[in-house]
Order: sequence, then structure tokens, then C-alpha cells
Amino acid sequence: MKRFTAILLTAVLVLTLVSCSAGTGAGPSGSAPGAAPSDTAPPPVSPDQSPPPESGIGYLTDKAEHFNRKPYRIAYICLSAAEALQQGISNNLEKFGKVLNYEYTMYSANMDYDGLVNQMQVYADQGYQGLIVGADDSVMPRIYEVGKELDIPFVAESTSFLDASGSCIWPSVAQDQYANGAECVQWLADNYNNYWTDQVDLSKIGLIVIDFTLVNGIHERAPGAHDAFVKDFPEASGNYYVADLATLSTGPTAQGASDLASGIMATHSEIAKWFVVALVDDWAIGAARAVESLNKGQDALVVSVQSDAFIKELESGNADSIYVAACAISPAEFSSYMAANIVTILEGRATAETIWPEWKAPGSNYACMKIKGTMITKDTYKDWEKNTSFDTLTAGLRQG
Repeated sequence: MKRFTAILLTAVLVLTLVSCSAGTGAGPSGSAPGAAPSDTAPPPVSPDQSPPPESGIGYLTDKAEHFNRKPYRIAYICLSAAEALQQGISNNLEKFGKVLNYEYTMYSANMDYDGLVNQMQVYADQGYQGLIVGADDSVMPRIYEVGKELDIPFVAESTSFLDASGSCIWPSVAQDQYANGAECVQWLADNYNNYWTDQVDLSKIGLIVIDFTLVNGIHERAPGAHDAFVKDFPEASGNYYVADLATLSTGPTAQGASDLASGIMATHSEIAKWFVVALVDDWAIGAARAVESLNKGQDALVVSVQSDAFIKELESGNADSIYVAACAISPAEFSSYMAANIVTILEGRATAETIWPEWKAPGSNYACMKIKGTMITKDTYKDWEKNTSFDTLTAGLRQG
């Protein structure tokens, strides 16, 4: 517990230092114009790299018989269930229990790090046989230690188990962060002419990336966005701005995104057209609000990584917003991999060391699955929802 407390104190200190330095940066974003993403970011993975094929073991499609045994007991523990993605993951994990034959429960720690770690022990004491755990970087080392001590299968949700060098040290399922950040900008490069009918001076396009640098799982998307922007718009490579929500005492909120984005836009009148990439979908709502407050609706396009807020906007009747696209991650697909991982190991058909060999990086003994998103718009999101739904993924599979 002393080690865990030290981790928390370090995280608090980082937050305090970043918040205190918010007023010393160059401009409202806390980052100088044209500044590249942090040098501490992990080496990028090419956004053109295709995901490896499924091996057949550890997936819904491996045709194993799951109903010749008693149901397993599996729990999902997350730091917060306030985010739409985590809610969707939990809902789908419960559904997959009918396909993979397990009983399910979930626990939201409501941002209580001690509570999250303690709940792992509570569920193990209650006889739960597998754990799916989602948290942030500050507590993942402790989660890994406790999981190993409990000696039951566990898998990381969204934030991978990594060592100091960035190598995977235990099975994890996360987004392909770099690729999804790059995909957002690539979509803008391919489609902006469909929205802006006037002649665009490419040297006067600016990109704002709304980031939260304290969480690597979010921040790792920024280098992808930056690199794609420099590649597609070399004449505007100096027009890259970071709206870092870690510089605000209020933390990562839609209002904070609005405040930082509007500050950057107001400061840089030399920029004629704006791209805004929100690295979390909720922040895109704030960015769109900022654009509207500055009457720049004809000169800005907003996209996001993750799509729940985007879909809610569309279904609320706001289909003509400048929030035009999202890199969508399917909660059903995400959940299926984690559930299948735990069940496959419990059934003895794989171990933490042998599952998903196609997802092992060179030199790593464990698999970290990286899920790429799909860009969706108001015209395509319905088809995407149908194609990635629980019903579609489980079509033809036995359900108990």
C-alpha cells in the first residue's frame, strides 16, 4: 500500500505542477504554436499498418464449446463508469455472458484508486474467477501487482499493462491510439472540400488538438494527428496547436475544451480555416460551442476519437453541426475481445503468455491488442452501429 500511495502522490504532484504552469505557456493552449507532441510519447506505429489476422484462439469465432461446464464468474472493475464508452463496454460484457457462459457483475470506483484496487481482492474473495480492469496509468502498476498476487486471469481495458520501456507485460485491449489520431486528420484532409466550397489557402489552415497529457492512453493519439497534419499540409506545418486540458484546474471537461479552443482561435487571426481534433468525443461538443461563439461556423470542422457524443448529437436532431465525423470504437467489439480472453484462459485453451500471439510486439511475451476505429458521419453511422452491434457479432453463435 505504501507503493500505491507513492504512485498517487506522484500523480497529484504532476497535476499540481501542470496546473500551476498553465499561465506560463505560449498562448491559451499552454503549447507554443507548431509545437510537436511531447518527446516522451512512445514511438508511433504507422497508421497504415493493418491489424493482424485472428489466430482463431481467444475470439468469439474460435468455435469452442462453452456450455459443457458451469458458468464462470467474471467482474468488470473500472475507475469510472461516467464515460459512455465504459457504460457501453459494461452493457456488452453482460450480454456476452450469454454467449461465453459466465455470470457478470461490474464495479465503478468513482475515481477512488484505493477502492478500485481493494475491489479486486473483494471479488477474488467472493469467488470471481476472472477480472477485466480499466483505469489510468497512475494505478496500472498496482493493478498488475494485485492481479498477479490473486493468481486469477485478468486483462486490461483501454490502458495497457506496460513496463517503463513501453513493452507489454500482460494481456491488454486498447485503442490503436496513434492510428486513430492520424485517422481523424486524414479524414479531414480527404473530405474538407465537401464542406468548404470556397478556395482554401492551405498555408492558412490550422489544427487544434484537444488533449489531456496526463493520461498516456489519450495523449498517444496526438502524435498521430500531428504527423498526419504535417504530411497532408506541409505548408501549414507550423499551424499546429495543442489545447491541453491538463493545464486547467477543472480537468478534462467540455467547458474546458471550449475555453481553450476559443482562446487559441481568438489569438490566431492569421488562420483562415480551422480543423479541430478532440481526442475524446465529449470534448468535441465543447469545441463546437467555441466555434459557434466566435461565429466561425463556416470556417471550422470538428472531429473526434470515439463517437458516443457524436451519435447523441445526431440523434438529438443536430445533424448540421460543425462536429462532422468521429473515429468510432465499437463497445461490443471491444468487449468481445476482453471477455473471450478471460474465458479462453479459464477454459485452459491458452495462457496469459500464449493467447493472441498475432498481437505480440517483437520481443514481447504478452499481447496488447490495438483496436483501430472507423470514421463515421451522419450518413454512415447507422450502418456502422448495425455492423458492429452485439447481435451482428454473435449471429449464429449459441446463446444460453
